[in-house]
Amino acid sequence: NQLLAFSKSPYTVLVVPLLLESTEEIPFIKRVLVVDAPQDMQIARTQKRDSAEISIINKIVSAQIPRDQRL
Repeated sequence: NQLLAFSKSPYTVLVVPLLLESTEEIPFIKRVLVVDAPQDMQIARTQKRDSAEISIINKIVSAQIPRDQRL
C-alpha cells in the first residue's frame, strides 16, 4: 500500500497471484483485470519456469478458482 502512494497515474498495476482465491479484502483495489491463458499453456509455462512435475502443477491448478468463475 505504501508503494501505491507514489503512483501519480490514474491506473496502477498490482500483481497479486491468487487474488480471487484470497479471503482477505484489499480496500485499495477498485477494479480487477484478469489475464488468462488456456490451461495447457499455463501448465507448459509453469513446467518450463519451475521444472516441476506435472502432478504437482495439476494440484496447484486444481486449487485455483475454475476458469469459468474467474472470467
